[in-house]
Amino acid sequence: MKERFILPIITVCILASCISRTDSMTALILDDVQTYMDEQPDSALTILQAIDTSSIATKKIEAKYALLLSQALDKNYIDLQSDSIIAPAVRYYDNHGSAEEKMKTLYYRGRIAMNAQKYEDAISYFTKAARYADKVCDKVAVGRVYAAQANIYNEYFDIEKTIKSAEMAAEYYLAGRDTIKYLNAIRMVTSQYLYQDSIKVAENLEITRSYWNNLNSQLKSYYYSNLLINSNTASRERIEEILETYFDEIRDSSKIRWFPVAEAYYTMGNLDKAMESLEIHKLYNRDSTSALYCHTYALVNDMAGNISEALDGYKGYFKATDRLHGFAYTSNVRFIEERYRNEIELYEARHQKERTALISIIGLLCTIIIIFLTLRKLNIRTIEKKQMEIEMLKFEQLYAEAEAEKEVLSQMLENASISSSTKNIIFKRLEILNTVVVSHLSSRNSDIRKAREKLDDLISDRDAFIQSTRMTIEESCPEFLRRLHSYGLDNDEIDICCLYAIGMKGKDIKAYTGQSRLYIQSAGIRHKLGLEESDTNLSIYIRDMYSAT
Repeated sequence: MKERFILPIITVCILASCISRTDSMTALILDDVQTYMDEQPDSALTILQAIDTSSIATKKIEAKYALLLSQALDKNYIDLQSDSIIAPAVRYYDNHGSAEEKMKTLYYRGRIAMNAQKYEDAISYFTKAARYADKVCDKVAVGRVYAAQANIYNEYFDIEKTIKSAEMAAEYYLAGRDTIKYLNAIRMVTSQYLYQDSIKVAENLEITRSYWNNLNSQLKSYYYSNLLINSNTASRERIEEILETYFDEIRDSSKIRWFPVAEAYYTMGNLDKAMESLEIHKLYNRDSTSALYCHTYALVNDMAGNISEALDGYKGYFKATDRLHGFAYTSNVRFIEERYRNEIELYEARHQKERTALISIIGLLCTIIIIFLTLRKLNIRTIEKKQMEIEMLKFEQLYAEAEAEKEVLSQMLENASISSSTKNIIFKRLEILNTVVVSHLSSRNSDIRKAREKLDDLISDRDAFIQSTRMTIEESCPEFLRRLHSYGLDNDEIDICCLYAIGMKGKDIKAYTGQSRLYIQSAGIRHKLGLEESDTNLSIYIRDMYSAT
């Protein structure tokens, strides 16, 4: 009898041995794939798809394969909408496996739900995954969970939860030393504070600035665009300075965020540039129905006096925002139905009241807009007259400044200790000022332009002019130079301050010196002088310092 069982027992042992060796080999391959999944996801996917899954015998190896394959597909931008591939991992890691395996399974299951636009399921999976955060060594993987959470909350317009999740993502990305992901999380936080908390935006921009050499072109573009939005109350010169630096740094126009650029031009009153920026956005994005586009388009045309176009823009804005609110509402209904079925009727009744109120508000807004545009058209001549008065005041101010500077330079010429070369510089400067005075007497703008051209000719020898200017200031006002040295400014920064002191503006200095990074140098000077971002314009501050010494 015993001999009857010998052959089956031997067969079972041989099969078990073969299965063990096959699973051991597969396990080694999976371990190897896991090491280069993040750096080479395409290679990882190729290897995983080449594995004969029919040879996998144990649920542990099957689960690991399912998790890694889902991860590789996601990293190769193959968006799964069915959980059939990850199902073995879900079943196994529900009761087995490490905290990291459980977390990653829940995360990629959430990603699949996001691809299928099942946002309530997705946020549920991400929330469950976050529970394992403290037990997982892969901090970057934890960061991805919180970043995905932030994206969902952003879809629901929940600013508070979006900020909280994005800040958690940034914290874990920083701990995992993934600088780019960390800065992208900071960018999301910054975007939530825009138009609401300029101090928080400035703090986050400063963080981004501290990693400048690590930034890619996309992050740099977001930096400048967010800086533009946060500087919407700054002076025209400041906004122009940011725009010039933005265009110098980001040469590929397809990577420039044209909405904030259009808003900046709108703030400065440059309607042609604002409209041009909106058209460029359409060229690259093919989107002329978004709420942001319609709103900016309406504002620009409103200021330009294009009543019909402005109304079209406002109508598009209300329609787009209605779609967005409708999306948020229907998503929340599905979310609530799963948990609070007995409150559906109450919620729908409340929504109907809100919609009725919204329609009334939209009607009121349309009426206000029509009245406003009509009054604007009737008062356009009055506005133009006021603008002319403002321009005349600016012209009178230019004249007064020129007269004051002439008097100072004339007094400097009376100083016998001034060298002849310095006197030549002063004489040439006086010629420029005399041209400005003549332009005031004749009220001809062409004379002012000629004065600027003479100034360009005067500074054609750049190094000599800078040194001569600095020597002139050092001889006439040594205390000014001593104060600059006391703040720790280096020679290049002091040269820039001297150019500011004689009345040059940032764009003039940039054009003259050919320094494309003048904005960064000016930021360094502001920091050493103790000036905050919201403080006075740097050129005004330097001229005031020079005048006070």
